[in-house]
Amino acid sequence: MQEEADKCGRHVENHDASKVWTHYAKGRPTPGPKRLEFVDKIVPGTAEFFRQGPSGLWIAMWGDLRMQLCADDVQAIFSVQPSDVDLHWLVGAITAWRNHAALADSGALNEFPDGLYEAVIFGLQNPSVMGELKEWGVWNLILEDIAESERSNIRRNPHKWQEIFAIGCVFSRDPVRDYLINPIAFSQAAEINHAVGISVLGRSTHQ
Repeated sequence: MQEEADKCGRHVENHDASKVWTHYAKGRPTPGPKRLEFVDKIVPGTAEFFRQGPSGLWIAMWGDLRMQLCADDVQAIFSVQPSDVDLHWLVGAITAWRNHAALADSGALNEFPDGLYEAVIFGLQNPSVMGELKEWGVWNLILEDIAESERSNIRRNPHKWQEIFAIGCVFSRDPVRDYLINPIAFSQAAEINHAVGISVLGRSTHQ
């Protein structure tokens, strides 16, 4: 990149002295608009990737909401085969999850099943998605940000909080925390506990 800058007669700090392109590669500090535009001329598409993220992931997480849900889109999220989970699918799941939370108070969500947070975590735990995001050094950041957002969603929804607590209080000291960390493992633990309870009840009734 330093060679390309020199060819264009662009005044850029000398890389040998400032390590400007090492800093650019790490994204620290955040590159300014002029540098983004210059690099985009050399490597087209990098500025859009920087601003929107892979498959538009930054937009899905932090951009303006569409404030609508389509039943077919939500059904497609839940119907996906594990082998088809990728960043594009994750972007759709995050968008649906954010919209679901934003519209939860409107009373217009009866036709949409719960479980979108679980779907998002499922996508983040997909090996290929996880590997790609970890390669960019953002997987932990995204996971923590989504979990904190879901915590805020639960705080605004007493029914959801009561449901999680009622399900998890028999096998967890802090059901909401455990749900946020791994809602899939939380659901599996709930199913196991329920099955054990039925088994014990069945033996007691038989006796």
